[in-house]
Parts: sequence; C-alpha cells; structure tokens
Amino acid sequence: MGYIDMHCDTLMVGLAQKKDTIQELDHTQIDFRKLKNSPSKAQMFAAFLPQSEIEEWFGYDHYPDHFDLLHDMRNLLLRSIEEDREHFAFVRKFEDIKANEEAGKISCILTIENGALVNYDMEMLRKIADLDVKVMALTWNDPNCFGQCNSEDSELMMKPLTDFGREAIPVMNDLGIVIDVSHLNEGGFYDVAKLTKKPFVATHSNAFALSPSPRNLKDDQIRAIADKGGIAGLNFYGGFLNEDIDNETSTVERLCDHAMYMINKGGEDFIAIGTDFDGGITDLEIPSCDHMEVLFEALKKRGMTERQFDKFTHENVERVLKECWV
Repeated sequence: MGYIDMHCDTLMVGLAQKKDTIQELDHTQIDFRKLKNSPSKAQMFAAFLPQSEIEEWFGYDHYPDHFDLLHDMRNLLLRSIEEDREHFAFVRKFEDIKANEEAGKISCILTIENGALVNYDMEMLRKIADLDVKVMALTWNDPNCFGQCNSEDSELMMKPLTDFGREAIPVMNDLGIVIDVSHLNEGGFYDVAKLTKKPFVATHSNAFALSPSPRNLKDDQIRAIADKGGIAGLNFYGGFLNEDIDNETSTVERLCDHAMYMINKGGEDFIAIGTDFDGGITDLEIPSCDHMEVLFEALKKRGMTERQFDKFTHENVERVLKECWV
C-alpha cells in the first residue's frame, strides 16, 4: 500500500530557506528524508505563485516573474530528484507512476497553485503543459484572469468565471492539465462543473457542513465534483476541520469526521488526500508525512472498509489522472 498526497507547499519552503534541494529542510512536514520514511507512493508538489507579498513568502529582494518562479521551483524539485534517483522520480505521464512504484521509487508530480501566471494568454497554458505541470488551481486568494477566489463576501462568492476562464477550461482539458477548484469561488466552481469535459478536483478542501470556511465544499459542490468523476483531497489544516474555523488545532478525530462525511455525501470514489503540508499549518496531531499511518489506522477503526481505504489512499487519484492526462 502507498498513498498519494495531492497538495503540499514544500517547494515554497525550500526556496524560502534558500536550499539547493529539498532532501532535508528545517522544521517542515515534508522533505525527501521524511518521505522515504513514509508509505508515500506519490507526492504532488505545488509551485505556489502568490500575486502579492512574494518577497515575504520567498525572501526575494525583488518581485519575480511568475513564470520564473515556476521554473525556480521546478528546478528545485528536479535537482532534489537528481540527488536521490534511487528513491525518487519525476512524473511526465501516467504510466510513470506504476513504473516508479515497481522500481521502488516515490513519484514526484509538479502542480501549480494559482493560475495568475497565465494572465489572459492561452499560449501560456501550453508552456505550462510543456513543463509537465499536471494539475493547476485556477486561483489562490486573489482574483485573476480565470475568476474570483473564495470569499466571505456573498456577492464575490457567486461571481462567474471570466470570459477567458470559460474559454480556458476546454483548453486545459485538451492539454491534460487537471483543473483544481480549491480556492475558487462558488460561481466559478459551477462554471467549471458545467464546462469541463473531464473530471475536476479540489486538491485540498474539506466539508463545509463540518467546518464553515469558504475554502470548504458545500454538499452540492461535493455532489457536483463526484458527478463528474472528480475527487477532493482531505486537508489537514485545523481551520478547515473544526466547527470554529478560528481553531487551528488539527486532530485525527476531525480528519476522520471529514473523511467519512465526504464518503457519505460524495461516495467512496470521491475522497482522496491533500494534506496541505508546509502551507503554514501548525498544531498538527499528525506532524509530518512519516506519521500518516496514525490516520490510516484511525480510519479503519472508524469503519472505513479495505475497498474504501484503497480508493482513499491512491486509487481515486490514479483513476482521475489516467482519465485526465494526455
């Protein structure tokens, strides 16, 4: 058994710590050393591209171009893999995941958090695909060329995708870039659900009914993703787990609550893992990727069947990737 995690921000931390590789990082939830001691099968590494405060996030002394920042994080990942090719391998096509597993290697998948770098340029989507980016979140916490981000403002929350955003959805389908709606607002979400020809995902979002953050998925959204064959990744951040969204304590009990609820509302083909490790989350009962077995044992005690468990840990992600990637 191995698990696939759909979201971490470890590349951002590696750059901020000015490391040449992510073999060993300071005070992180993921690095290659920890992954080797975990049951990881594949890890998606997000290239986080904020629209503001880049200097604060990354320690830059200037405001870098988003495409340059993507290259910096991709190169950091590739250097890390090159330093330990015995245990890690980059993923360029779906078949690589199985081949890497058979070779005893952990697959490293490059994703993007925030499509702002596209900046109304459809050709940029092709450039992104050429860099082997396999999943892209349309927004982060600011509006961009695709549409509006999640918000506590009900009017903003219901804004549609931009004209460009609507035109980009089928292009992303054709390029094999999986559409990620974590951080997207509701209006944009339902535009994606209507326009996409392939499954779409929320890489790191939980159930709104249990934790009313605008980052979480309402029951109708869960069903809309599931109806398209898509998935959502269980997020470990306490502010997306607890009824009080100001409570950042992340417990195994609340993770189990959300996992079982999401199965109940979306079906066993809907649930996956999207830890959000190294995204600034703290106060975790599961402190790092090499402690994931704690969650797995707790879910089995909660009644998650072996079939549901296999789907949760890796099969649902593999199904979606196989259907979406070209």
